[in-house]
Amino acid sequence: MHHFCSLNRSYVYTSFSLFSASDKTALLAAISGIPYDAGATYTDEALQYARTYAFQSSHGGRPNASRIVIVMTDGQSMK
Repeated sequence: MHHFCSLNRSYVYTSFSLFSASDKTALLAAISGIPYDAGATYTDEALQYARTYAFQSSHGGRPNASRIVIVMTDGQSMK
């Protein structure tokens, strides 16, 4: 997956593209730069976003590549 997706209360958005993180240091800096937004946790919405958006070929998805999602959350999903 080449997008790092964030959930902001009721909507999911791409925080940054992994294409913009050329090494481990840049990736960690990009992750650290994502602001924490307290509120409800909708993990299902983030996974749906990843499934329908992040793996599309127009976003770097490849037909023969594995589709892997890593989920990091601060709480239990509301659904």
